[in-house]
Amino acid sequence: RPERPAFIEEFNREIRGYSRRFAVKPGITGLAQLYGKYETSAGKKLKYDLAYINNWSLGMDLKIFFMSTEIILGRRM
Repeated sequence: RPERPAFIEEFNREIRGYSRRFAVKPGITGLAQLYGKYETSAGKKLKYDLAYINNWSLGMDLKIFFMSTEIILGRRM
């Protein structure tokens, strides 16, 4: 779900580089959703997002897709 504007303003002030995560369009899933948990900090989620931005490839997108599919089908937790 989209971040609330108040959170975006706060994270932009408190987390260096936070605005870089808006360099790509949001998707259905990503590294932060696969490797993070609900309680994972915004800073840690940003690290996952920046890793995706800095290392994007078709192979990475396919890996994210198949890992997400496994989770949805209950084959991986």
